[in-house]
Amino acid sequence: MTLALLSHDDGRVCVTGLAREPVAFSVAVEARELGGRCRRWCPAEGDGSLAGELELTIAPRQDGEALVLDWRIRSRAPGILRLDRVSFASDGPGWPLLADPSRLTLLQHGYQSWTPTAPVRADARPRHPRVRSFALMNLDVDSPFFGRRDGLESSLFALLRADGEDEAALCGFCTQRIGLGAWFFRNRGQPGLRGSLDYGGRHLAPGAVLEGEPLWIGRGPAGALLARYAAALGAAMGARVAADSPVGWCSWYHLYTRVTARDVTENAAELARHPELGVRFVQLDDGYQAAVGDWLDVNDKFPGGLAPVAADLRARGFSPGLWTAPFFAAARSRLLRAHPDWRLRDERGHPVQCGFNPMWGARTHALDLTHPEVLAWLGETFAHLFGLGFEFFKVDFLYAGLRHGHRHDPACSPLEAYRAGLGSIRAAVGEEAFVLGCGAPLGPSVGLVDGMRISQDVKEQWDSGLAAFFGQGCGYPAARGALRNDLSRAFTHRRWWLNDPDCLLVRDVRTKLSEEEVRTLVAVLGATGGMLLLSDEVAQVSPARLELVRGVLPPTGLVPAPLDPLDPRDLVLEGQGGTRLVVLVNLEDTPEVRPLPGQPGTGTWIDVGARAQVAGAEVALPPHGARALRYCPAGDTPCLAADGLHLTAGLDGRLNARFDPEGGRLHLAARAIARAAGWLALYVPAPWALREEALPTGVRLLGREGDLVWIELCALPPWERALSLVKLAPPA
Repeated sequence: MTLALLSHDDGRVCVTGLAREPVAFSVAVEARELGGRCRRWCPAEGDGSLAGELELTIAPRQDGEALVLDWRIRSRAPGILRLDRVSFASDGPGWPLLADPSRLTLLQHGYQSWTPTAPVRADARPRHPRVRSFALMNLDVDSPFFGRRDGLESSLFALLRADGEDEAALCGFCTQRIGLGAWFFRNRGQPGLRGSLDYGGRHLAPGAVLEGEPLWIGRGPAGALLARYAAALGAAMGARVAADSPVGWCSWYHLYTRVTARDVTENAAELARHPELGVRFVQLDDGYQAAVGDWLDVNDKFPGGLAPVAADLRARGFSPGLWTAPFFAAARSRLLRAHPDWRLRDERGHPVQCGFNPMWGARTHALDLTHPEVLAWLGETFAHLFGLGFEFFKVDFLYAGLRHGHRHDPACSPLEAYRAGLGSIRAAVGEEAFVLGCGAPLGPSVGLVDGMRISQDVKEQWDSGLAAFFGQGCGYPAARGALRNDLSRAFTHRRWWLNDPDCLLVRDVRTKLSEEEVRTLVAVLGATGGMLLLSDEVAQVSPARLELVRGVLPPTGLVPAPLDPLDPRDLVLEGQGGTRLVVLVNLEDTPEVRPLPGQPGTGTWIDVGARAQVAGAEVALPPHGARALRYCPAGDTPCLAADGLHLTAGLDGRLNARFDPEGGRLHLAARAIARAAGWLALYVPAPWALREEALPTGVRLLGREGDLVWIELCALPPWERALSLVKLAPPA
């Protein structure tokens, strides 16, 4: 349904199309004079304390069926005003959708990479961590909604749908340049939805105009609605989207902080023996630095420094990568001992804390990203690392750049400071280097990073009961939580950046992951289409597990989506000619039986892992398991129905079948896949039949099942094979 603006008088915006009756949003502004008390201006409520000092202008525009409200504030105050926040609020009586939270589902979008993102019942009680360090490292602790117990917070946007309804509603901000956006659904007392933009005391000089973050409002099927919103934000923010999702190796999940220079070179040497994997980046993670913050000072495990590591990787044909956490530093670091004034400080003059990491044994302090010397240091540090040959930069714990505090430049908002810091890094490494954000607020990073971690850390175990207890409501290292975010945030891929679903762990040594759990990781990460980094010691990966990896490399260029983002338990890839891949996922501890996804028309479903046609209308999923299902529509032309060579190549054209009816030949070809041998299921409808006696070298018949012909093929890609078919005469 197309939304429209009915009126916008006196700070109240009335929107038609969201419900049967117009829905009203009231606008409120909170600001203060320098050194003065905070004052609130809400014209719709008759509050005129700032009425003579601020002027609000709203200009509506259409974005397809959605409504976008561009707005601005002009200061008429005689002196500087500090802008704290601007909010848009709608309540239950004015919007029936909000009236009964028990019938409502909310996609609760997490603040940064590691924060859980998942649908929740809108009447659920909020969950708060028992240890503050979890909150500091996961949540926006400076948000006005942090710690509230009367509702649920969702970062950047709110997607809601009532039970039994086909359409959802979405309210979100479609830029994040100056004010940090969050939404709060109040589910105790009078229900209501409030969107807030945090400006953190940003200065407004007399006569100055602040261009606000546009408000995007839409209604429609949840999946299409979320995709349209994400596309609008990506376009407005100038998203960086590379043509191909890179493949790499990361030292973290097998070696952790024990990593040595020799470990990196030995794994690179082993990777060089497997060119079919297509590994481009080899990234050294945490564990090389003398202290967090001292990125150019290495410890004694790297006696030659970083330069020889980078040179060795380049000599082997890889692009060197490096981990840093550039927006904070350990209290004991040489950096902060030499420059104590670079710290961001709170109201009492204390350093702003960013959490305690037991692996470092140190507390971390946020840096002031408006300090010109800090920005110069960032630029010089990353320019030096780029000069050493590093081309892939994983910048981690970026949430530190958005903390509130007293800055060197008090006129800046926290969000402006954050983007200045990221901009300094980007300028230093240039446009060609790959920048991967991690532990990063999502919306503010669009346009400055090439890839983004969308999940909490994966780990070589499925879950962690102790961390879940202390960090409830937060992300913590575990495979289950990482996969949940990968499913819920699939919509950001190729709209905001290339998604990083975190590393693929397949080893069968020094791991607590079962065979089923490893296969689930392979299926989900292979279907995401995002960048894929391996993180096992390559020499310790068994041939069978390495073969699993080959089946998903290189990644697809297709963009996945769950069938329903408000129930994300699957990923769907739409392929050529009506083909489809659906990965059904069971993250729970009990078995599930799931119906086959609806598909117009008739066709064939094939369970790729079982190499079998699906019988019936349901699929059984074991605990922690996944099933990859290929759909082939019925027709009168022979084609490729499914394959065991690559999870997604049969959909995106890298593995394709072209039928020549005149010559009676089915031409099969493959390129850019890692696996050299596997099965193929061919759909051969009557009156056509495969000529078994004319099979080319390297191809053998495995069997027939109705209109399906199963063959096995062995050939190093790229390859092309032509299969002869014969047209049978119809029966008399």
